[in-house]
Amino acid sequence: MRRVSLASICFAAALVAAPLSAQDVHKVVKRPELPAGADTNDAVTYMRYGIDQLDHDPNKAAAAFYWATRIDPTMSEAFYARRIAYLLADHSRLVSYLERSGKTVRSPEVRRIDSLQIRALALNPFLYRRFDRRLLTDYLFELGRRNGVDAAEMNAYILESRHHLGPWMSAWFAYCDSRFPVALEQYAKASEEDKDAAYGAHAERGRIFFIIGNYDSALTEMTAAIDGMRKKDDKDLVFVYDSKAVYEESIGLIEEHLGKPDAAREAYGRALSEDLSYYPAHQRLAELALAKGDTATALSEMDLAVQLAGSEPAMRYEYGALLIAAGKDTLAEAQFRKAIELEPYYAAPYQYLARILDARGRPDEAIPQYEAFLARAPKREPFVGWVRDRVLTLRAARSSARSTP
Repeated sequence: MRRVSLASICFAAALVAAPLSAQDVHKVVKRPELPAGADTNDAVTYMRYGIDQLDHDPNKAAAAFYWATRIDPTMSEAFYARRIAYLLADHSRLVSYLERSGKTVRSPEVRRIDSLQIRALALNPFLYRRFDRRLLTDYLFELGRRNGVDAAEMNAYILESRHHLGPWMSAWFAYCDSRFPVALEQYAKASEEDKDAAYGAHAERGRIFFIIGNYDSALTEMTAAIDGMRKKDDKDLVFVYDSKAVYEESIGLIEEHLGKPDAAREAYGRALSEDLSYYPAHQRLAELALAKGDTATALSEMDLAVQLAGSEPAMRYEYGALLIAAGKDTLAEAQFRKAIELEPYYAAPYQYLARILDARGRPDEAIPQYEAFLARAPKREPFVGWVRDRVLTLRAARSSARSTP
């Protein structure tokens, strides 16, 4: 096995940086055929099917993840998994992407793919990126193929990765395999080896500490990460799906877990100072205000979030739920209708819209919305039984009213 030549091409590919937009890959994809008896309304079902297909057919996996995101636009892992599947579908592009080719990283196609990561991180900046291992292995196998190394040799090489891949790759593999102590150790070594890229290692350590519940260490590492990123040249070539705003939001979430809402609020404010269009910070500020009982501020922050991310159906839905809690049903109705317009396969808004119409004594309008919810809701949805009973009650009342002289 030609270890020297292979080791020389294995280097840090995990650095992340500034986002472009919240755009998505809009091409409508045909639904994959699920096994008999599978719940075709359940995003989790599509997610599991996509995972099963990822090793064999990335395009089929991407289709499954696509439908998971349409059925449940709050499923951060599905957006992330779609990005992985799209990257795996083209090995030549994957190699140039991980080697940070400017032409590839800046291409419209790759930016659309990376927009999926933006959406995933907006939903959960501490998302565990468990499918990154496939990117790594396919990357290395493709390099091996180009260098005349057969699959068996490459597989053995990867299994012994900690001995010759260097700290960055070793850390990334350990993270993907949930070997968090090893990942923390290797990322620490990586930060010492490459001072210019140390901020990325600190960020990864911060994410790992958050996952394992060590929030004090997570805060220390994320603070070091953003300090390091501020020292970087803005012209440096970096991936588009992470930023100082994301780092500040991460710090805010850590502060929340530490029971420090004021410090969290400051971090979200700093995120907006870094990027005025970063809507997740407004969403977090709204949640903090609501927890404090400040409904007016919560509504104001959510309104700003929706202005910035008006094409996100889940954001419209959340804003509508907050408006209902504030007794502003008319405004809530508009948000639910917009959420339905944006994503007709998303079941939740139909139920809330139906409840508003029901409460106004408009059963002829409420029933179709309840039924639309039932047609789209997964079997495990806890409100399915209640909604089904409510439709029967409304139909019976309407029938009785019509038969009364």
